[in-house]
Amino acid sequence: MDMLIKQLKTVTAGRYHIITEASAEGLQVDCLDLQCNLVATRRLTAAQLQNKILMTAVYADLKGTLGY
Repeated sequence: MDMLIKQLKTVTAGRYHIITEASAEGLQVDCLDLQCNLVATRRLTAAQLQNKILMTAVYADLKGTLGY
């Protein structure tokens, strides 16, 4: 998922801030616009992070939500 997050940050640079928070339970991804308004958020469990197909789908969903 790290590579997908880096790609998302690159694609959305200049329009959104992508903030991630990892914990023992999993990963939370928050997408904020430049005024720091929350636009999208996704929370994934550690087990879900092991599923590459799900990670690709979450990445695609976030890109779509952000208009890319």
